[in-house]
Amino acid sequence: MSLIDGTVAAAGGNWGHSFLQNAFAQDTSKPNYIAFLLERTTDRSEVHEGSFTIGELEPDLADAISATAHIPTWPASQPKRWSVLLDGYEFADGIKRSLTTNVQGAPSAVALLDTGASYTYAPESLVTSLYGNIPGASFSPTIGMWSVPCDQQVNLAFWIG
Repeated sequence: MSLIDGTVAAAGGNWGHSFLQNAFAQDTSKPNYIAFLLERTTDRSEVHEGSFTIGELEPDLADAISATAHIPTWPASQPKRWSVLLDGYEFADGIKRSLTTNVQGAPSAVALLDTGASYTYAPESLVTSLYGNIPGASFSPTIGMWSVPCDQQVNLAFWIG
Protein backbone atom coordinates (compact mmCIF):
# COMPACT_ATOMS: atom_id res chain seq x y z
CA MET A 1 0.00 0.00 0.00
CA SER A 2 1.37 3.40 -0.93
CA LEU A 3 1.51 6.37 1.43
CA ILE A 4 -1.21 8.07 -0.62
CA ASP A 5 -3.48 5.01 -0.53
CA GLY A 6 -2.91 4.61 3.21
CA THR A 7 -3.74 8.26 3.90
CA VAL A 8 -6.88 8.17 1.74
CA ALA A 9 -8.02 4.86 3.31
CA ALA A 10 -7.45 6.25 6.83
CA ALA A 11 -9.74 9.17 5.91
CA GLY A 12 -12.42 6.72 4.73
CA GLY A 13 -11.81 7.01 0.99
CA ASN A 14 -10.84 4.46 -1.63
CA TRP A 15 -9.62 6.57 -4.54
CA GLY A 16 -5.88 6.40 -3.66
CA HIS A 17 -5.23 2.95 -5.12
CA SER A 18 -2.30 2.38 -7.45
CA PHE A 19 -2.75 1.49 -11.11
CA LEU A 20 -2.07 -2.18 -10.37
CA GLN A 21 -4.51 -2.33 -7.45
CA ASN A 22 -7.20 -0.97 -9.77
CA ALA A 23 -6.20 -3.30 -12.62
CA PHE A 24 -6.27 -6.37 -10.36
CA ALA A 25 -9.66 -5.34 -8.97
CA GLN A 26 -11.18 -5.28 -12.48
CA ASP A 27 -11.11 -9.09 -12.70
CA THR A 28 -10.51 -10.86 -9.40
CA SER A 29 -10.55 -14.27 -11.13
CA LYS A 30 -7.16 -13.53 -12.71
CA PRO A 31 -3.93 -13.93 -10.73
CA ASN A 32 -2.37 -10.78 -9.29
CA TYR A 33 0.92 -10.53 -11.13
CA ILE A 34 2.50 -8.60 -13.93
CA ALA A 35 5.07 -9.77 -16.45
CA PHE A 36 7.64 -7.80 -18.40
CA LEU A 37 9.34 -9.20 -21.48
CA LEU A 38 12.37 -7.11 -22.37
CA GLU A 39 14.30 -7.93 -25.50
CA ARG A 40 17.55 -6.43 -26.63
CA THR A 41 19.92 -6.86 -29.51
CA THR A 42 23.33 -5.45 -30.20
CA ASP A 43 22.17 -4.38 -33.66
CA ARG A 44 20.80 -0.88 -33.12
CA SER A 45 19.01 -0.93 -36.48
CA GLU A 46 16.71 -3.77 -35.28
CA VAL A 47 13.41 -3.07 -33.59
CA HIS A 48 13.45 -3.85 -29.87
CA GLU A 49 10.27 -5.62 -28.89
CA GLY A 50 8.82 -6.37 -25.52
CA SER A 51 5.55 -6.71 -23.68
CA PHE A 52 3.81 -5.91 -20.43
CA THR A 53 1.00 -8.21 -19.32
CA ILE A 54 -1.31 -8.23 -16.32
CA GLY A 55 -2.39 -11.60 -14.93
CA GLU A 56 -1.14 -13.59 -17.89
CA LEU A 57 2.05 -14.63 -19.66
CA GLU A 58 3.14 -14.44 -23.27
CA PRO A 59 1.61 -17.62 -24.77
CA ASP A 60 4.84 -18.89 -26.36
CA LEU A 61 6.72 -18.48 -23.04
CA ALA A 62 4.04 -19.56 -20.55
CA ASP A 63 5.14 -23.22 -20.23
CA ALA A 64 8.82 -22.37 -19.75
CA ILE A 65 8.05 -19.66 -17.21
CA SER A 66 5.59 -21.85 -15.30
CA ALA A 67 8.27 -24.58 -15.06
CA THR A 68 10.79 -22.13 -13.58
CA ALA A 69 11.30 -21.93 -9.83
CA HIS A 70 9.95 -18.80 -8.16
CA ILE A 71 12.44 -16.08 -7.28
CA PRO A 72 12.79 -15.80 -3.49
CA THR A 73 11.26 -12.58 -2.19
CA TRP A 74 11.88 -10.79 1.09
CA PRO A 75 10.07 -11.35 3.29
CA ALA A 76 9.36 -14.84 1.97
CA SER A 77 5.59 -14.51 2.33
CA GLN A 78 3.48 -11.43 1.66
CA PRO A 79 6.25 -8.98 0.76
CA LYS A 80 5.01 -5.39 0.76
CA ARG A 81 7.31 -4.41 -2.10
CA TRP A 82 8.95 -6.15 -5.04
CA SER A 83 12.01 -7.11 -3.00
CA VAL A 84 14.19 -10.11 -3.87
CA LEU A 85 17.15 -11.81 -2.26
CA LEU A 86 20.29 -10.90 -4.16
CA ASP A 87 23.00 -13.56 -3.96
CA GLY A 88 25.68 -11.65 -5.82
CA TYR A 89 26.62 -9.74 -8.94
CA GLU A 90 29.34 -9.58 -11.56
CA PHE A 91 30.70 -7.16 -14.10
CA ALA A 92 32.07 -8.07 -17.53
CA ASP A 93 35.17 -9.50 -15.81
CA GLY A 94 33.15 -12.59 -14.81
CA ILE A 95 34.07 -12.40 -11.11
CA LYS A 96 31.06 -13.11 -8.89
CA ARG A 97 30.96 -10.68 -5.99
CA SER A 98 29.00 -11.45 -2.86
CA LEU A 99 27.03 -8.99 -0.78
CA THR A 100 26.31 -8.55 2.89
CA THR A 101 23.05 -7.28 4.30
CA ASN A 102 21.91 -5.06 7.14
CA VAL A 103 18.34 -6.34 6.84
CA GLN A 104 17.64 -8.23 10.04
CA GLY A 105 16.75 -11.88 9.40
CA ALA A 106 17.46 -11.79 5.66
CA PRO A 107 19.68 -14.68 4.50
CA SER A 108 21.34 -12.50 1.85
CA ALA A 109 21.22 -8.95 0.51
CA VAL A 110 17.78 -7.56 -0.31
CA ALA A 111 17.20 -5.54 -3.48
CA LEU A 112 14.03 -3.70 -4.49
CA LEU A 113 13.08 -4.23 -8.14
CA ASP A 114 11.32 -1.22 -9.56
CA THR A 115 10.60 -0.58 -13.21
CA GLY A 116 10.09 3.15 -12.91
CA ALA A 117 12.26 4.56 -10.15
CA SER A 118 15.11 6.92 -10.89
CA TYR A 119 16.86 5.77 -7.72
CA THR A 120 18.76 2.54 -7.14
CA TYR A 121 17.31 0.58 -4.23
CA ALA A 122 20.16 -1.82 -3.51
CA PRO A 123 22.82 -2.43 -0.87
CA GLU A 124 25.29 0.44 -0.54
CA SER A 125 28.22 -1.87 -1.28
CA LEU A 126 26.66 -2.82 -4.64
CA VAL A 127 25.79 0.75 -5.57
CA THR A 128 29.29 2.01 -4.69
CA SER A 129 30.93 -0.84 -6.60
CA LEU A 130 28.71 -0.34 -9.62
CA TYR A 131 28.72 3.43 -9.92
CA GLY A 132 32.30 3.77 -8.74
CA ASN A 133 33.43 1.85 -11.84
CA ILE A 134 31.53 3.97 -14.36
CA PRO A 135 33.68 6.63 -16.05
CA GLY A 136 32.45 10.11 -15.18
CA ALA A 137 30.24 8.98 -12.28
CA SER A 138 30.58 10.82 -8.99
CA PHE A 139 29.06 10.65 -5.52
CA SER A 140 27.78 13.82 -3.88
CA PRO A 141 27.88 13.60 -0.07
CA THR A 142 25.79 16.78 0.05
CA ILE A 143 22.72 15.14 -1.51
CA GLY A 144 23.73 11.53 -0.79
CA MET A 145 23.41 10.41 -4.42
CA TRP A 146 25.46 9.32 -7.37
CA SER A 147 25.44 11.27 -10.62
CA VAL A 148 25.99 8.98 -13.60
CA PRO A 149 26.48 10.02 -17.24
CA CYS A 150 23.58 8.72 -19.33
CA ASP A 151 25.81 7.68 -22.24
CA GLN A 152 27.85 5.09 -20.33
CA GLN A 153 27.24 1.39 -20.92
CA VAL A 154 27.67 -1.14 -18.13
CA ASN A 155 27.77 -4.92 -18.45
CA LEU A 156 26.29 -6.24 -15.20
CA ALA A 157 24.71 -9.52 -14.12
CA PHE A 158 22.77 -10.17 -10.91
CA TRP A 159 22.58 -13.55 -9.19
CA ILE A 160 19.03 -13.96 -7.88
CA GLY A 161 17.79 -17.20 -6.35
